[in-house]
Amino acid sequence: MPRPLTTIAAVHGVTFGGGFELAWFATLLSPTKMARFCFPELRLGLIPGFGGIPRLKRDLGNAVVRDLLLTGRSFNATKAQQVGLVSQVVVKGRRLRVARATAAQLSKFDRRTAGAAKRFIKPIPYEELEQGNRNFL
Repeated sequence: MPRPLTTIAAVHGVTFGGGFELAWFATLLSPTKMARFCFPELRLGLIPGFGGIPRLKRDLGNAVVRDLLLTGRSFNATKAQQVGLVSQVVVKGRRLRVARATAAQLSKFDRRTAGAAKRFIKPIPYEELEQGNRNFL
């Protein structure tokens, strides 16, 4: 099995639907105050189909996912931080600088050890992803 890399998504602006799922693939999110997160798919008669639901449920719990998914409401970066979606909110012009500084901090640690830790703190929910794929397709 390949060692998982630690990735950082520097987010600014609207991060809806597939963009939200893509950002959530990252290990860490570094959004600006202007970032907004939402699953608008139900309004279109769809469900998110790229693994966002099981990954968010794993990390945030059912109540937050139900709110995002079933209401179609969006969370701003402050709300995202309150519910644990992100650990920090950065100033607009500094998101890439903060992401790079975080990457530099991460590079100080042994990659294998960091990969092992990541498997414990952010395991991939394979069964739920497969179930989501069946529901989406």
